[in-house]
Amino acid sequence: MIALIRKDFRVYRAAFIAVALWLIVILLNPIVNAIIMTLQSGSNDAANVLEDWGMAGHWVVICVAAVFGGCAFAIERRDRSAEFLAMMPISRGKILASKLITASVAVVPLWFIASCMLAGFCGILQSLQFMQTTACVIVLAFGISWLCSALTRSPSISACLGLAGVLLEIVLATQVHEYGYSNSYIMNLVRISAAVTGIFCFIGGCIVFTWRVSP
Repeated sequence: MIALIRKDFRVYRAAFIAVALWLIVILLNPIVNAIIMTLQSGSNDAANVLEDWGMAGHWVVICVAAVFGGCAFAIERRDRSAEFLAMMPISRGKILASKLITASVAVVPLWFIASCMLAGFCGILQSLQFMQTTACVIVLAFGISWLCSALTRSPSISACLGLAGVLLEIVLATQVHEYGYSNSYIMNLVRISAAVTGIFCFIGGCIVFTWRVSP
C-alpha cells in the first residue's frame, strides 16, 4: 500500500507543485501582509484581507480538487503505465484507496487552512454555511473529474468537466434564486445536490475502473 501511495505521489507530482505554489503565493503572502498591517496600524484592514483571501482560497481548493480528480486515472492510461500496474498482483480496491488517500492529502488540508482563515476573522457560525457549501462543491468537482478520468485519457478534459459541473450548479442556483426562494433554501439545495451528485460520480468512477477489462 505504501508503494502505491508513493507511486501516486509521483503521478500527482505536477499537481502537488502547483499546490505548494498556491500555499506560498495565496496563503502565506496575505498572512504576512496582514501581520505587517496589524503591527503598523492596528486597524481592521488585516482581518478584511484574511477574510477575502479565505473566501477566495475555498474556490481555489475547488479547482485543486478537480485537478486531482482529473489526474486519478487519465495520466496512467495516457502513458500506458496502467497496463504495467494491471499485471502486478495488486487488487484494484487498493489502487482506488491509494489514489483517494493521495488526493485527500492535498485537498483536505488546503480546505482546512482556508476555513481557519475565514472562521478566525468572521466567526465560526457566520462562516459555517459557506464552508459547508464549498465542501459539498469540492465533492462535486472531485467526483465528476474522477468519473471522467476513469472514462477518458485526458486529465485536463476531466478536470475541466469537473469545473463545468460546478459552473452548472452555480447557474442552476441562480435560476432558483430568481423564483424568489430564500437564500437558506438555495444553500441547502446546492449542498444536497452537489454532495449527492459528487458521491454518485465518485462511485461510478470506482465501478468503471473496477469492472473495466482494459486498464
